[in-house]
Amino acid sequence: MRAGNRGAALLVIAALTFTSRLTAAPVRDVAGPSGQLRQLQESSILTTADAPFIMADAAAGDPLAAIDQRAREPGRSDNIVLLAPERSISIGGEIVQSAAGLIGLLCALIVLGLGLVTFGRPNLEIVSDTVTHSFGRAFLAGLLGQMLVLPTFGLLIVGLALTIAGALLLPFAIMVYALLVAIATVGGLLAVAHAMGERITRRRMARGVLVSPNSYRYLFTGLGTIATIWIGWVLFGWVPVAGTLLLVLAGVTTWTVATVGLGAALLSRGGIHEHFAGRLLGADTMTDEYLWATPQFGVPAVKRPGRPKTEA
Repeated sequence: MRAGNRGAALLVIAALTFTSRLTAAPVRDVAGPSGQLRQLQESSILTTADAPFIMADAAAGDPLAAIDQRAREPGRSDNIVLLAPERSISIGGEIVQSAAGLIGLLCALIVLGLGLVTFGRPNLEIVSDTVTHSFGRAFLAGLLGQMLVLPTFGLLIVGLALTIAGALLLPFAIMVYALLVAIATVGGLLAVAHAMGERITRRRMARGVLVSPNSYRYLFTGLGTIATIWIGWVLFGWVPVAGTLLLVLAGVTTWTVATVGLGAALLSRGGIHEHFAGRLLGADTMTDEYLWATPQFGVPAVKRPGRPKTEA
């Protein structure tokens, strides 16, 4: 019975740990009630003189009173230290953990990208072309879209909550809104990867490298390029200052890519409109040769008039 009460006392200490400010000194690996009391003593919260009282109160079935009375007396700190052993991870372990997380995220994006290329290639290509031909507009649109995500969500909730039918549809609307935001963000990021891969592949082809240009290759090349940004953090993230700088650099770069992709998805209406994709040219931007050889608005093309003959 006493062992159970002592265990309850230790559980109370651990519970109070997470509800208090953790401003105490670093802890060491301790085990058992005596080790816990030594840890409290070293943290200047409890002393060895408190041990008999805590054990007696715990045996009486009131561990909370023991902690509250001894740890919160006048002149003592009102914080309860974290009674858990420190876990030291080697540099190799940190690198392996970071690499595993990066590989897992990359595999998830590859799977989503394969599905998008297979079932939505035309929309993906339009969003990708929008990124290529309207990069600045896409970034501004994505930045504006990020700022309007929460206000739009709030207006949606308030508007639906004002009516009985809307209140019934509120959970469904929340799920649909979150799904649309996630699809636009992830799909835009994949579109940026597609555009990057297409640019890299076409440059290799211009140098004479024989490759097969297709959307799958573009996507894999672009995702690999984005992943290389995080490789530096994976390898050197354990360095105190350089690791933080690499993390910030990789995070800002990924955020920029996602912002541009979101803006391209918004400008193209999810890959439906081609106005910003560079596929529609106005008549004022066309040369005379193009106008003569290309039908305009249903009017068939005519032959270009020949040069007048000159007499010898």
